[in-house]
Amino acid sequence: MNRLKFLLAALIVAIVTLGMYSCAKDDVKNEQKVHFTTEKRSVLPTVINGMLHFNNYQNFEAYISTLQELESDTNEVYDAYIALGVDLTEEFLPNLTDYPVTLLLEQQLTGFTSARKAEETIINTALNSGNDTIFSIISEPFFKSAINVDGSVHIGTRIFRFFDNDRLAIVLNNDWETYNSIKNLDYDELSPTTQNVLITSTDKANWSWIYNQNFNGELVSEKEISWPNVAALPGCDLSPFFVKTTLNNGDIQFKLNLSFNPAIIEWRFSDGTVLTGNPVTKPCTSSGTVSVALRQGDGYIICVSTNVMNYECNNSGIKKSKDRQETWTNADGSGKRIRIDASIWVKDGEIGCRSKHFGRNIFGIWLPLNVIYNSSGIYANIEGTFKREVTPGNCITIIQLFNQKQHPGGNNASWQNIISQPGKNFMDLGNLSSGHILRLRNGNNPLGTYFGFGVDRPRLVLD
Repeated sequence: MNRLKFLLAALIVAIVTLGMYSCAKDDVKNEQKVHFTTEKRSVLPTVINGMLHFNNYQNFEAYISTLQELESDTNEVYDAYIALGVDLTEEFLPNLTDYPVTLLLEQQLTGFTSARKAEETIINTALNSGNDTIFSIISEPFFKSAINVDGSVHIGTRIFRFFDNDRLAIVLNNDWETYNSIKNLDYDELSPTTQNVLITSTDKANWSWIYNQNFNGELVSEKEISWPNVAALPGCDLSPFFVKTTLNNGDIQFKLNLSFNPAIIEWRFSDGTVLTGNPVTKPCTSSGTVSVALRQGDGYIICVSTNVMNYECNNSGIKKSKDRQETWTNADGSGKRIRIDASIWVKDGEIGCRSKHFGRNIFGIWLPLNVIYNSSGIYANIEGTFKREVTPGNCITIIQLFNQKQHPGGNNASWQNIISQPGKNFMDLGNLSSGHILRLRNGNNPLGTYFGFGVDRPRLVLD
C-alpha cells in the first residue's frame, strides 16, 4: 500500500487520457453511460473528507460484496465497458481496467480516489511504458475499491485506517485532526497512548471492547470508549486494554492501549518467555496466558495485572496469497512472446486464483493478449486442500478440492476462478495450487496446443 503514495501524478495523467479517449466516442455510448449511471446510483455511498462513508460496518462489507457480484455479471461488465467508451468489438482494448463496473461507479464519487484505482494506474502506466517487471494483478481489488489512497474509510463516527498484515487503527469520535496526524505513519510508528486511537487487528472476533456484538458476532453498535488512568484502577486490571493481533505469518502481536506511557512494559508468558516493550511480537507455537507489569524508568513497579490474559495460537496456518510471472518466447510454437501473470489466494470467505495474459508487440510493449493473438481456450483451475477454523484457534483440513473454470470466449486478457468458502480460511502449506492454461489459434492448427502453469511450467503452489 505504501507504493501508492508517491505516484499520484501518474493517476492524473491516466484520468486525463481516459477523458480524451471517452470524448472521442459517439453520442449513443454517452446515452448508455447515463442509463448505466442512473441504474447503479443506489449502490453508491457518500464521500466525506476524501473517503467513503458508511453508517455501519455491515454496510461497508455489503458494498464490497456488491462490487464483486456486479463485476462477475457478464452483462454488467459489457455495459460498463461501453459506458467507459471501450468498444469490445475492436481488436485493441486499452490498458484501462480489469474492473469496469467498479471504475464506472467510482467515477461518480466526486472527491474520492480508491486504493485500487491508484494501484491500477501505476500498473497500467508501467505496462504502457514497456516495463517487464511490474506485476499486473491487484490483490483484494474490491476491498481496495472501498478504501481511499491512504487505506482509510469512515464508518459510523469512526475512521478506519487499514495496514498490511491484517493490522488496523481506528480513530474514534470523528477526530479528524488526530486522523490527519497519523494517516501517513507506518503501523509500527503508531503510539498506543494516542488519545482516540485504538490499535487492533481486522478480525472482528477481537472487537468486543470496541463494538456491542450479538450472539453471531455481528457488530450491533459502537461501544463508548473512555481513556482512564489505568494505574489508578483497583487491582490494575489491564484486560480492557489488552489487544492481541494474529499476523499473517502466524506470530501474535501483543499491545496495551494505555492513556499514559510507562517507561517499561514487561510481558510474562506462561511458557516462560519474557518480553519488554509495547507492542511486542511473539512466535506462537502453543496457546497460553500472559501477565503484564508496568514499571517506571528506575524499575519501580507501578502495578502488575491481577489477572492473566488468554491467547490462542492459530494452528490452522496463515492467510496468504502468492504471485508469479512467466514468459514464453515462442508460446505454442506461434513465434509469439506471451506473458502470464498469475495469483492464488486463501482468504476468509473464498479461495481463488486469477491470471492476466499479455502479448509483446514489436516495440517491446506488453499489451492485452487479444491485441497480439486470438485464443482458442483458457482455463483456471484450483486443486488441493486448505484449512477452516471451526472454533477459535482450532481448524480442520478441508477435503481434496478441485474446480476448473473455462473462459467463455471474447476478451482473453484475463480470467479468474473464485470459489465461495464461508468462514475463516487458512492455507494448508504447500497443498493448494492453481493452473493457468492458454491455447492459441495457430495457422494450420486452429486449436493450438495448451501451455501455461501446470502444462509446460509448474503449477502455482501456495506455500
